[in-house]
Amino acid sequence: MPGINGLPPSSLKLYPIRWMVVFAVIVYGCQVGIISVTWGIWHQFLVDHFHITEIEADNVNLSAALGSILAAIPVLFIAQMYVHLIKPWLQFGLALMGLSLFIEALVIALKQHILLMMLGQFIGGFAQVVFFVLVPLLATVWFDEREQATVLGISFFAFCFGKLIGTALPTFINLENIQGPILHSQSHALVSTLSIISCLDVILLLIITAFLPNLPVLPPSRAEAQRLKLIKEYPTGLRHIWRNLLSEFKVLFFDKTSAILIFVQTTLITMSIVQFILMPVPEIFLNKTSNTSSNVTSTTDNDLLTLPKSQVLVVFSIGGLIGSISAGLATDKFKKYNPIAQILCLGILICGVLITIGIEFDIFLLQICSSGMYGVFSLGANAFFVEILKQYVYPKVKEIVFGMALSFFIGIWLLIYVPILRQIELHFGSLGFLISFCLIFLICEILASIIKPELKRFNYDSEQLALIRDESISTNVR
Repeated sequence: MPGINGLPPSSLKLYPIRWMVVFAVIVYGCQVGIISVTWGIWHQFLVDHFHITEIEADNVNLSAALGSILAAIPVLFIAQMYVHLIKPWLQFGLALMGLSLFIEALVIALKQHILLMMLGQFIGGFAQVVFFVLVPLLATVWFDEREQATVLGISFFAFCFGKLIGTALPTFINLENIQGPILHSQSHALVSTLSIISCLDVILLLIITAFLPNLPVLPPSRAEAQRLKLIKEYPTGLRHIWRNLLSEFKVLFFDKTSAILIFVQTTLITMSIVQFILMPVPEIFLNKTSNTSSNVTSTTDNDLLTLPKSQVLVVFSIGGLIGSISAGLATDKFKKYNPIAQILCLGILICGVLITIGIEFDIFLLQICSSGMYGVFSLGANAFFVEILKQYVYPKVKEIVFGMALSFFIGIWLLIYVPILRQIELHFGSLGFLISFCLIFLICEILASIIKPELKRFNYDSEQLALIRDESISTNVR
């Protein structure tokens, strides 16, 4: 009895090796998370270690964003020309990430060549593009329709875990109070840490090269079987590729629903990165301001970091670990846009308001709880909106294309939001900074509430399964 695209129902299969894919995604996601927050957390270390200004240290952070923007188009064209290749992209991304970490460890050991450090971050941004392109594609290729959102949740779990590692490392190697003679031992510890992570990356790369196939022998779902059929029909000439890209961009950016999904998802994940870059800054600048106005060193009442910065961000990251997995599981279980979208966006907005109240009125418990819950809702929303976008644009837009779009706009928003929010923070203090955050979350909540995206991929798979069951029943009756 034929199934979809000539494949019998029994030809759809899940393979145990897909859990190796999950492990690779976890390691890769952790490294992307570490790169995205490392020099935001260790901002003052860069300033003291390389004897540079805060603005120059910011440029190191923004080099990754620039890398993700400039890498988007070449990665997209190559992926379109070799649309069947999956494993080589995973190998390429891991190799880039290992190289990025190695360069940064080398520069810290040499205590010079800050431009080379920026190159390391630039390569890390390039690897970030590959990560966001690859994760939805790996979920599609290797996992069933009711497993894919969970895999996306695991990938963002890994991303959050990397942020947690990057946030907690200063506590373990004492980078937050880098004064005088202990700076050398701290830099040595940091070099060792980055080198170990880079070596682990190389080991994983060798394992994947040896044991992971490019594609499963049989597709895991009927929607994936259809996708594979459509891929075979794609032309490979540059002219045809460019024409297909324009048609896919039209769906992504000129369709109201998909454009809103892209804006909300990229804005939320950008905000989760921005706070790691900006949160240490007010302490530095406000302390300098207070020192110039008086002879007593103190922190102003409006300091954004009433709690130690690492404590706030660790709590946020732990919340993100919980939220990303929970949102992925909930999305796979219910396969609905609402009420999950409303719960996540409204939760983010409420947490933003509570964080503002907690910081301004110095309510310790409220600050801790609201930071953790903000992590739950914010990072949970990342996995949720990626899955919803993947479902909505199926089969008109390939996973590679919308993954590139997500990474590209994250880089764009970083280059826009960081300088703007920093100026707001410097001129209006922590209250202005937090109000700006809340306004951005309010915009996301309004936009997310006016759309009702259809889960086309899941619906297609369910319809085909129902047809097969009906045919089976009819055959048995006869």
